[in-house]
Amino acid sequence: MPTARLVLDYRIFGESGNHAHFHALMAAQGLDTDRVTLRNSANIFEGLHDFDILLDCFPHSGGTMLMDALWMGVPALTLAGRPPLGRIGTTFMCNIGLPEWVAYSEEEYIDKAVAFALDVPMRVKLRIGMRARMLGSELMNGASFARGVESAYRTMWERFCAGQAPSPIDVPVADGARP
Repeated sequence: MPTARLVLDYRIFGESGNHAHFHALMAAQGLDTDRVTLRNSANIFEGLHDFDILLDCFPHSGGTMLMDALWMGVPALTLAGRPPLGRIGTTFMCNIGLPEWVAYSEEEYIDKAVAFALDVPMRVKLRIGMRARMLGSELMNGASFARGVESAYRTMWERFCAGQAPSPIDVPVADGARP
């Protein structure tokens, strides 16, 4: 998209010496570095006001940054089917009822990024309701999470005491459904 801008906001970009290095890497890949901002926001919550869409990083998802963005109303596009740490974004987006923000191929990721960037009314509506969406989701249900962790630990301990080999554990969510 010719008017799109990329903002990379991370602590290493707070050091101006890193700017030249990363701009050179991006220029070598054909990126117009005049449309790239490298920064380290002192207050990430304020910094997120500049974002329309968060592009989840890969091969590993953003984790805390992703949760911060969602909390501040910034929808996140994520790529599924990666190593376990790369599927955090998929879990988050599905748990808040936005599975359409999960792409299953790099081509789909690009197509969705362009489509979502062009759909300003949809993004505005999402941004306005994102915090309520978060608060109503299992992502913010600490008691349910604690019960799930307790259940997993109990199951692991019982299996260990019985001499069983480690194996996947299916932990029920608060309403008894399976994630």
